[in-house]
Amino acid sequence: MPNLFSTIWIKWDVTLINVSWFLVEFLLDLRDVKKHRKRKGYSNDKEPSWTQKMIFVPLGFAFGELGDFSISKGFQRLLWYNGMHFDSCFDTGQWTKDERGIYCRSDVLVDGLTHLSALHNELSEAMKNLKEGNQERWWAKVGTAFKLHQSIVRTHHHRQFPDLLAKGVLLEQIGRHESSGVRSMMTRHLYEWAKLELPSNDPRRNMFQELMSVDIDRKGHIFLAFDAYCHHLWFERAGGGDFIKAYYGYNQASMPRAVPGAFFAFFRERRRENSSQPFGK
Repeated sequence: MPNLFSTIWIKWDVTLINVSWFLVEFLLDLRDVKKHRKRKGYSNDKEPSWTQKMIFVPLGFAFGELGDFSISKGFQRLLWYNGMHFDSCFDTGQWTKDERGIYCRSDVLVDGLTHLSALHNELSEAMKNLKEGNQERWWAKVGTAFKLHQSIVRTHHHRQFPDLLAKGVLLEQIGRHESSGVRSMMTRHLYEWAKLELPSNDPRRNMFQELMSVDIDRKGHIFLAFDAYCHHLWFERAGGGDFIKAYYGYNQASMPRAVPGAFFAFFRERRRENSSQPFGK
């Protein structure tokens, strides 16, 4: 992919994933690759010769956490299992198109998205009470949120893990030991349900296990990088010939699944009949 690569090589911070047929071997920042090549006397003006298939995931920020092996190793495993999960759901028909050509709009999957949104609403209300100093309401809402965990584990919705990571970011951003503690409790509780509800060969079971060890940063870089990789996997399989349908199918809701307002930018200068066509009358 020379044209795309040359743009990435020069201008972008990139999450670089080296994929072989059985594992993700390493996770690198392209800036580190450039420094290594410079030390070895290689030119950075042209694309290197890669010996294996490479996946390049452009990011709009400097992903400094890649330099911390204790963080990147767990994140690497999460990415690997996530790739298996996406492939499995597309290959088995778990994720299919509806009559409009939009993926993951079946009643079962929409129900899963409803539970994800409900979890977000309960945690948001809990965090509001914590900030106001209402400890009794905080713990009551946390308890209500935890009651949703079984249904959260069961869903095959593609927003399952990006949303859980996003919720972890929101809890960490409060900067209180109570909220950080609840995030840890939440990941452990979800994994306990995963062991009961999911077969041992389901990649999601391993992903719930990895969630317990992934270090969530308050800036949200881990979440954003993971979501960018999911976005990449989604468009490889669901992109087809209609970018707007694929974009709508991936996001589907607003918490916090897209940059505010960005989705509607795709409709600029489109005729009304063309804009409404992807979603039916």
